[in-house]
Amino acid sequence: MSLVATTSAYSVQRCPVFRNAPRSRDHTTRGDHTTRRDPEITRRAAITRRAAPRRRFIGYGAFLGGCGWYGAASHGYAPAVMHSLYAGAGSGLLMALCGLGSFGEPRKGDASYKRWMIAVHVGLMLNALFTAVFALQFARARGDPAKADRAPLFLVMALGSAAAMVALVKLKPKKAKPQ
Repeated sequence: MSLVATTSAYSVQRCPVFRNAPRSRDHTTRGDHTTRRDPEITRRAAITRRAAPRRRFIGYGAFLGGCGWYGAASHGYAPAVMHSLYAGAGSGLLMALCGLGSFGEPRKGDASYKRWMIAVHVGLMLNALFTAVFALQFARARGDPAKADRAPLFLVMALGSAAAMVALVKLKPKKAKPQ
């Protein structure tokens, strides 16, 4: 590890040698530490930010499909419970389609902007709908002794859907602060 990489605001305060060290233009001071602007890291961060909705939608779809598979497998794939597999696979496919529609992050006015906005907002609405449905199913299954064995699965699905919703809402772009 080099001396430059270990220089931080903390070491500047503790070591008087670094206190008056000159800083070049490619450093930015944020809060209590100094970071280096690296174009490659900035480019990768932008790609990751643009891919975040897609990854979350597809991951949430895989979660729903996995829960549907588990619901059917836990009852031996009996014909009476195969609707769990079909519903899980169907809702997972819908979320994956929303993820495929949300590739990139086009700017307003781009040709693919409407498609991207529709995919993201339909995905958010479906996520909210699935959260409400799974919470309702959990409440119903918890009160019915015949369906009590399904209550933990509905609880996991409701909590997973709520967590996915929180993760997706966190991706909402922040308004620029006026200077």
